[in-house]
Amino acid sequence: NKMETSYDNTLESPTTNNINDSILSTDSQLSAYSEVVLENSHSKSASALKGARRSLWSVHFSHPLISFFFEPLREYVLGPSLVLSSLIIPSTVTYIPFGDDIVSFLLEALLMPVRLLYGVIPSRRNASSTSTHLRCASRMSILNQSLTERYIGYIKKPTDMQSAARSSIAFMFSVAFDIISAVTNPSKMKRWIEALSQFRAYLKISGIDAELGEGVTKPLMRGRLFCNLKILNDIQEVDIADRYDRVKECGQEDIEQEITDGTRIMRFATAAYGIDMIRSALDRSAAYEVLQCEKKAIAFHTGIAEEDVKLIHVGEGGSMKVLRHFVAIDRESKSIIIALRGTLSISGALIDMQGMNCDFCHGKAHKGMAEMADNLWNVSSEKILKLFEREEFKDYGFTITGHSLGAGVASLLNIKCHVEELVGTRSVKCFVFAPPPVFCLHEDEERSQNITSSIQKAIADCVCYIHDNDCIPFLSVTFIRRLAYVLDAVDNKTQLMWPLQRFKIFWELQDIPQDIIESVKKTRKENLQRSLVEGESPLVAPARIVVWMIKNADDNTFTGIGCKPETLRDLNIFVNQDMVTDHLPEQYENALDFLCN
Repeated sequence: NKMETSYDNTLESPTTNNINDSILSTDSQLSAYSEVVLENSHSKSASALKGARRSLWSVHFSHPLISFFFEPLREYVLGPSLVLSSLIIPSTVTYIPFGDDIVSFLLEALLMPVRLLYGVIPSRRNASSTSTHLRCASRMSILNQSLTERYIGYIKKPTDMQSAARSSIAFMFSVAFDIISAVTNPSKMKRWIEALSQFRAYLKISGIDAELGEGVTKPLMRGRLFCNLKILNDIQEVDIADRYDRVKECGQEDIEQEITDGTRIMRFATAAYGIDMIRSALDRSAAYEVLQCEKKAIAFHTGIAEEDVKLIHVGEGGSMKVLRHFVAIDRESKSIIIALRGTLSISGALIDMQGMNCDFCHGKAHKGMAEMADNLWNVSSEKILKLFEREEFKDYGFTITGHSLGAGVASLLNIKCHVEELVGTRSVKCFVFAPPPVFCLHEDEERSQNITSSIQKAIADCVCYIHDNDCIPFLSVTFIRRLAYVLDAVDNKTQLMWPLQRFKIFWELQDIPQDIIESVKKTRKENLQRSLVEGESPLVAPARIVVWMIKNADDNTFTGIGCKPETLRDLNIFVNQDMVTDHLPEQYENALDFLCN
């Protein structure tokens, strides 16, 4: 109303010059205000829309016929449409993983021919403003003011369902972009093919291919796999209900410090995934503009200052060379933190699949993750060491963290830092969330006592965290082989059943036959005695203690227990409907928040 009054008052002036000066002054203020929303937004779509609006109003066609038709179209259709779009689209795409990239690409593709047309039709740039133009600018600015309060504000904490949905969609979009980047990048496609070829060759040489064929492929092709998985789940629910008691070393009161530290560091591990995963794990409302900038989003989620986010390494579309990661200063704990992203693309999954062992720091390690640990340090070590050279950080330690694939690489980088003294004599701490088994010591005559002590020190400085039924901490060659043998034992019985009987068992209309239960128990005992195949080692998470966060389904509370990584070797992959969703970063944050509080 104030803007309209200011504009109307100018019409009462008897002097034309005064009218024009007042209108120009009003327009100047209104035009500046109309850009506030786009100026405060750091999204790509906002930048594209801002460029479109400036292009629209910077051209005045000199041909009278073109101007006659174009001016009303611009004033009453195109201009207001762009204003509405600039207010609605940037705030809407934030709820769609990778939506900003997609929308900005489509906008640029749409605007390109329009700008080319501008260059062909005779026109004059930056023409003097007319009263019609000024009126239109005023109306658009007023419209901006009325809509800004409605659309630009805070992004609320998501519900559990929204978090799971956003994480799943983020993964699917990431996979899609990964595929597109591989199709358009011959060298990346070549690395994919080489990785798949090596994996396939390893399965055949080791004999695991045949084991998976009997336990997984054959029942899948004949329609029995899902029934077999359901039967195995029901047996496990009863048969190994005491698995937590069998591995428990200490209670929650003995691991309070580990829980407190993990609660804070987990936020860094989540932030390594990027803005989309941060949004899915929000525990409080966040300003819209905060979640449009990578550095601001990381700083907001981790509780550090924006200027303390020193390095963000992003491999577009995923990378098999270096994991996405960032380096930040944590002044509260007086440490420089490097946080590594987990699997969120096909490239990451291919690294996970390179599970055969290799030599690493005088031990055996997961081949794909060991190579990634080496590559990551080669890329970022120079900038990290330069930070340590600063006077203000002379007393700071080094903290390594990650989730999933990032946790596996982080635990190996922790060992590498201790053995090779990559950061000198500074303290090195490691916090890993949902790491797969990645390392084990073996008999090595060339390993000196000093190296053995360094590895033991690295293990002592590392803490591992597992959330309830998460299956990733039990994914290794050994655990996969055990699962294949158990599923084969179930399939040997179910293949003799009529389909109707399997249907009844699946829907719990009939009890599981006792012979299947006995066959599963017998196979489990035999699994513990099986000899290792080529490329297989008894890998574990190289940590001092495992903090296992157990969920009570009755009231959604959590209990924490501490156990030794070595005791998890005798367990099996727990087939459960939550085995994948329990792996999500926001699930780890929720569990740790509950235990810490």
